[in-house]
Amino acid sequence: MQEIVAEINRINPWWNDKNWKSGYKNRVFYENILTKIDKTGLITMILGMRRCGKTSLQMMRIEKLINQGIDPKRIMYIT
Repeated sequence: MQEIVAEINRINPWWNDKNWKSGYKNRVFYENILTKIDKTGLITMILGMRRCGKTSLQMMRIEKLINQGIDPKRIMYIT
């Protein structure tokens, strides 16, 4: 159980690092997708083939939520 908790903490660095940034470039294509996701107000699952940008999109979304004032502890990334 401790290993699971440690792994969840590792992949959610914004919980403990107030200066966390995703490090991904914001691209117009991603911004268009994020805008559509924002309008739903729902939990979103992102599916796609390998290396198509799923993680990039999620990290940019997380950074955007934090910048909008959402408490980082309320954002959980699971892969």
